[in-house]
Amino acid sequence: MDQLEFKKLESFFVDALQKNGISVSQLIIGSVINFNVEQSNSGHDLILVSDQFNNVSADERNQLTAAAEIRTQRTMGIPFRCLKLSPDEYQVYIIMQSGIF
Repeated sequence: MDQLEFKKLESFFVDALQKNGISVSQLIIGSVINFNVEQSNSGHDLILVSDQFNNVSADERNQLTAAAEIRTQRTMGIPFRCLKLSPDEYQVYIIMQSGIF
């Protein structure tokens, strides 16, 4: 996914999430974390960071975002997986990806 495609996807997805009452702190394409911007067309990994995910189970997070994910994928025609993290969980994720631990 090139940068323009990601910006379009980001804009549509964030708007769909906000319409469902989900605030978005950050939306990151997962390959950026791994320093691999080019990915296959089979799908993409997104990281959605929201304060609303604090103390919320993975199942509840999936329920909160399912409608926006489905609408975005159908409309944009870009399949993706979405990792949903609280800000604190995202910080731990970054540390784990850095290889320090």
